[in-house]
Amino acid sequence: VSGAFFAGYMAAVPLLTGLTDRVDARRVYLFSCLTLAAALAAFALLAQGFVTAALCQAAVGAGIAGTYMPGLRVLTDNTSGPAQSRAVSFYTAIFGLGTSVSIMVSGLVADAWGWRAAFAAAAIGPAIAAGMVTLGMPPSQSYAGHAAPLLDFRPVLRARQVWSYILGYAVHCWELFGSRSWLVAFCFFAQGVQAQGSAGPWLWSPVAVAAIANLFGPPASIMGNELALRIGRGRLIAAAMIASGVLTGLRGFASTLPWFAIAGLAMLHMALVMGDSSALTAGMVMHSPP
Repeated sequence: VSGAFFAGYMAAVPLLTGLTDRVDARRVYLFSCLTLAAALAAFALLAQGFVTAALCQAAVGAGIAGTYMPGLRVLTDNTSGPAQSRAVSFYTAIFGLGTSVSIMVSGLVADAWGWRAAFAAAAIGPAIAAGMVTLGMPPSQSYAGHAAPLLDFRPVLRARQVWSYILGYAVHCWELFGSRSWLVAFCFFAQGVQAQGSAGPWLWSPVAVAAIANLFGPPASIMGNELALRIGRGRLIAAAMIASGVLTGLRGFASTLPWFAIAGLAMLHMALVMGDSSALTAGMVMHSPP
């Protein structure tokens, strides 16, 4: 079901992001927010098993596809120079903050009223975002007179200077979303392993561990971009990826450690994973041909 989200995202993002070359990116963002809210509400009302849950999650992924990158387009069309790099780093970091708050709120709502209520509550967020961007951001003019065919990837294939960032971001997302998808499940597994031994009770729930760990992502992302401006993007990205990759491999063997050690490793890992996120995104934007 979690994978269906990314299938929907990948299917929709080339079309919806490509549309920002032809129409105001805010219009794409608004349409996608409405799609996202409807998909979350449908999950709350209609999901009955794997097929219906996966279809709803695929629609949620398509909605995210029309907000994350088109939202970045709205931002970059209204900034330039060093301010653009910093704006991109904050944008990427706040995505992680929203994830953390969503995990925490969804857990609290689900405990009180059930998982359907948690998905219904999540549908409120896209509606708020639609109003914020529509009313708070000026229209984009960069699409004026641009007639590039949709789904024409030849300009990207020719722009070799951005491919290292594109492939680096693919590796980054593989680790980031894989760990986010499995962190709560891993914590429940560790609880089950430790319940068979003499380990004491966990003072934080698995949901709390995941939510607090994700809070370490936004500051790490912003600081990583600032550090990249000083020591170079390549060096920062390589160091963060090697460190997070090693820790990722070790965490799988940590289920017998005390709960606070597992929570600490989760926080450190999220900081390392997100340490190169803004540097990758800002580097790709800055090195892309106009």
